[in-house]
Amino acid sequence: MYKILFVFLGAIFISLDLQAQDIEGDSISASNSLDEVLVTAQHSPTHYTQAIHRVTIIKEQNIKERGIYQLDQALELVPFIRVVTDGVLGNQIIMRGVSASNVAIMIDGVPIIGRLNGALDLSQISLKNVQRIEIIDGALSAILGNNAAGGVINIITKKSQIGRFELAGSHQFESIKAFNHQLNLGVKFGKFKVSASGRIFDYNQYSVDSLRVTQTIKYPNGNTVTETKYPWNPKEQYNIGGQIAYQPSDQQRIILKYEKNHEYISDYGYIRRPTFNPYANDMFFTTVRNDFAVVYENKIKDKYNLEFTTAFNDFNRLVEDKRFYLQSQQFDSLLQTRDTSHFYTYFARGTISLPLITKVSLMVGGNYQREFGRGERIKAVNLDKNTKVHTEEFGVFSDLKYAPISNLTLNGTARLTIHNIYKSQWSGAFQTKYSPAKQVDIRAGYAQGYRSPDLKELYLEFIDVNHYILGNNDLKPERSQEAQLTFVYKPRFNLQFNLNAYKTWIKDRITLTEYESLKYSYENISSYSVHGLQPGIVWNYKGLESKTETSLGYWSSNVSYEGPAVYGQVFDLNQTLRLHVKKPDIHISLNYRYVGQQPIFRQVEDTIAIDQIEAYNLLNISLQKSFFNNKISLVLGAKNMLDVRTVDIYSGAIGTSNLSYGSNRISQGRNYFITLNWRI
Repeated sequence: MYKILFVFLGAIFISLDLQAQDIEGDSISASNSLDEVLVTAQHSPTHYTQAIHRVTIIKEQNIKERGIYQLDQALELVPFIRVVTDGVLGNQIIMRGVSASNVAIMIDGVPIIGRLNGALDLSQISLKNVQRIEIIDGALSAILGNNAAGGVINIITKKSQIGRFELAGSHQFESIKAFNHQLNLGVKFGKFKVSASGRIFDYNQYSVDSLRVTQTIKYPNGNTVTETKYPWNPKEQYNIGGQIAYQPSDQQRIILKYEKNHEYISDYGYIRRPTFNPYANDMFFTTVRNDFAVVYENKIKDKYNLEFTTAFNDFNRLVEDKRFYLQSQQFDSLLQTRDTSHFYTYFARGTISLPLITKVSLMVGGNYQREFGRGERIKAVNLDKNTKVHTEEFGVFSDLKYAPISNLTLNGTARLTIHNIYKSQWSGAFQTKYSPAKQVDIRAGYAQGYRSPDLKELYLEFIDVNHYILGNNDLKPERSQEAQLTFVYKPRFNLQFNLNAYKTWIKDRITLTEYESLKYSYENISSYSVHGLQPGIVWNYKGLESKTETSLGYWSSNVSYEGPAVYGQVFDLNQTLRLHVKKPDIHISLNYRYVGQQPIFRQVEDTIAIDQIEAYNLLNISLQKSFFNNKISLVLGAKNMLDVRTVDIYSGAIGTSNLSYGSNRISQGRNYFITLNWRI
């Protein structure tokens, strides 16, 4: 039955797509202060300062004035999140020392699928129709289930439109030859609103001949590496989407959504056998995502909040390896390989929140997720490579909120998760928020997390000339615990001090292990923990806003309980200055980010080897000016003004006699941009 439903919905949105190719809009029903309302894991929409969890919000205005159009660029503003760059796998994150596999990334509460090596490529997630980004850095598995043991990033799309008709566009041009164009359209008639969107992104900084040039680098430890001189691959992206919203009353709304994303990356190989019929091995990566969703919201008698979401997500990735002969300028049809990966997920989630008695409210809910996978390198035991493998998870939870006095809130959560491969799991959480004075907020909590292995960790078989990686059917689920304490003090209306302390323990952490020379498999390690402090200061004075945030973390890991643990330390700092000059109405933004040395570890048989990526600094500046009652705005800016491109990798800890042996990519270098935003 559900397959028929998804086919029907798909037909509706495909027809919408064909009628409105390159346009987009938001949803219906306007609301004040939308940037400051939190919906992630809440009984009902709540102002973020009143939320029981520690929350970071990135507003639409902050995104626009900095020339940001992809999720990875926005997350670089958050000091406890690090962005890891890979030319093929894309940009991934580490949140507070926890890997991306434990961070749930969602759009309007629907998980995004298509993880490669446990992480999503955040450069594929555009911010073309975003109201805000909600980030909760703490375990939310008890409410949201799998992949939320380390935190949640929820992208909230626009739900408001003032006029009957709205047309808006954005066009950004960058000196590194990157172009981003997007168009949004929204039309309201009666109780319906129809919107559509389109986006095109193109990056092509170097010619094909330049991308084939290599250079040999000799590191201080004696290592010699030959690598591509210009390592940044050409990339093309486009996405189209739309939604139909029906609002029969102020309390009730139904939304049907569709989004299609397409990415194409070209990785040109270096020239081999240059003196006789030279050739190169080129690789091409095509990724296509199709996402359907139906959302139902109802506020019954202004007391009961009912929400239900069902979604279908389809992810296809094609990797082509071709031999190209330079003399004939042709590919060899006999020397070509194709690797396909196909994943698709059915997802449903429903919650209802209701008051029980005075000062007590309850939210109960459940979710169901079934993911299928098939591909050349997805292979289950005793099954051929074309057989579909799948995981299935069902969870139910209850969340009880009790406010015995006006300045104290207590919150308890319990969840039961049922998995088709693993035993049922119980998860729990307890949170409290106490305000002993108007100027002080204290939050404390304890939460349990859970993550079952994904399909690739279980069934991957990736063997070729350059790789030997195997999945492991015997993997155990990860279990985690987290304790957190947050203190907020506002001595004056324009000054705020923040301090957050946390500790996370992960048991049976899943990691890639080198069990023989250059042969890897996914294995569980006994334990991993990370703890740290995150102080911050926010200050405003006559149009000037200063925000200083730091993150200091320590981690330890060991392969077995009997063996010795290894340790590491990380430090990050983010300084943002925003100045509003009333005449001539200009917004100036300056952002400095210090990314401290990054410890990286790999398991080699029964020991853990540690390396370090050296620290680096990023500096961005932008200027925004609006015209014609904010209908047109112009943004000028520079990214990575310090021109950081790569940093060294050291064996062992920095500051010792160990020498660098490699490099880590950071960015394409200093980049100037101009953005034109407009709306009708």
